Amino acid sequence: MHNTSLTLLKWIFIAVGLGLLLIAIAVPNEAKWLLTLLGLMFAGVGGGILFVGERNAKRAAWLLQHGQRIDAELREVELNTTFQVNGRHPYRAIVEARAGFGRELRQFRSANIWFDPTRHLSGRRIAVYVDPANPKRYHVDLSFLPPRG
Repeated sequence: MHNTSLTLLKWIFIAVGLGLLLIAIAVPNEAKWLLTLLGLMFAGVGGGILFVGERNAKRAAWLLQHGQRIDAELREVELNTTFQVNGRHPYRAIVEARAGFGRELRQFRSANIWFDPTRHLSGRRIAVYVDPANPKRYHVDLSFLPPRG
């Protein structure tokens, strides 16, 4: 799922960081180190958000292509209170399925969803793609959800 607030935030941080670095070139030596440090910090935060998003997208694409598909059932939809953007917490689906050699019941958590997806997920089988070499790497496929609920 895509969040425009987070996208805007990362590009603002990158732009402010680069702007501060450019200003650091033109100012006297006394202020240069502070502007350079601030510029690197802002650009680093924006770049970090960008890097993590790209890494997660590549991992999901790899798992969709190479992962072992498991059909799961919705256990619950929870509010992810560990993360917040613009005063809002995202939701995430918790699904469970029998997986692995022992066929034990496992739970899988989806990526953050910026609307309550309960009505779209209830009574539906949900695909989870698991890395055969590392079962801790997985992707809950919610690509069938509408963009805004």
